[in-house]
Amino acid sequence: MKRLIAIFSLICIIFSLSACSGGYEPKESSEKEKETALTLTAYGKEYKVRYELWRAFYLTYRDEIEGEGEEYRNAVNALVLERIADIYSVFALCDRLGIDLYSRSVEREIEGLIKASVEGTDGSVGFESYDDYLSSLQKMNLNYSTQVLLLRYGIGLREIDEYYIGTFDADSINDGIKLGELTYTREDIKEYYYSDACVRVLRAHIQAAAYYEPMEYAMTVKERMENAALSGESAVATVIINTGLTAPTEVERGYVIARHNLDKLYYKDMTDAAFALDFGCVSDPIQTNYGEGDVIFILYKAEKSDEHFEKSYSEIAYVYLTDTVGSYLNDTATELKESAVYTDFLAELNFDEVTMND
Repeated sequence: MKRLIAIFSLICIIFSLSACSGGYEPKESSEKEKETALTLTAYGKEYKVRYELWRAFYLTYRDEIEGEGEEYRNAVNALVLERIADIYSVFALCDRLGIDLYSRSVEREIEGLIKASVEGTDGSVGFESYDDYLSSLQKMNLNYSTQVLLLRYGIGLREIDEYYIGTFDADSINDGIKLGELTYTREDIKEYYYSDACVRVLRAHIQAAAYYEPMEYAMTVKERMENAALSGESAVATVIINTGLTAPTEVERGYVIARHNLDKLYYKDMTDAAFALDFGCVSDPIQTNYGEGDVIFILYKAEKSDEHFEKSYSEIAYVYLTDTVGSYLNDTATELKESAVYTDFLAELNFDEVTMND
């Protein structure tokens, strides 16, 4: 089933491009698409959620929900609300921090991102025409307006990170030009590292498209990892490296996962699996898709150590920072979900008749 992940991956790719001038006329939403499906409130401000965004998530996930009648409608709304609250947590937190996501500079950036999407760049392939671009959005259950909302969401995530963390990343955490609002000491990071707030894993990374029966191959890798686990971390690392798709440097150091540092739209299952594992144990294969085809992860829960902390301090500090920011967004999303009020429009909507052409 097609997912919204592809468009979020596109956002990540084109953020590295220089936004150029626009030139494509916005595609106006229909009156029905503009209808308010629900309202959310956070930090004293109300947000009206259009039907077109609700529809995007509903069409994406509807086949994953079981049940009939009212039970089905409630289950659908709960799942869609979860996704929508994640989106609007960025808008609400930006509003609270005084970050204007509707400034002229943001509008120009969005115009440039759309132009780059349509025409392509040195690092990405474009479309034959603007109409083809709009058609591609529709295949992902998006219209123009929802695409713009998601681009604005992506910009908001970046701005929130810059506000709290600064302009550096895990590779340059000690050399950043600009520091954010969050401050910490090395002792803070060490205490965090050894707490239950994060776990250290070794992570096998399998590209599903590379195998005729990817899950069958993943189960084979899992069994090899389980057998190796009897001999310890080093043996497991050798098995993972031999899969050929996980960077040896990551395998050697391990991968630190916190509860809120990864985008749960993509990585919720992996995060849940990491925290559910006992030390020395191997997870079941975890399949996800973040825009580059299905990927399967298999985790081994490794021990933490002073040696690993010293070698990976920058990465661990970055996990701490992004986990902290993620917790702010999570708390905001929780407030939004608890405030949700569905409109009569959605209550009277026939879910069976929802399509991208309605």
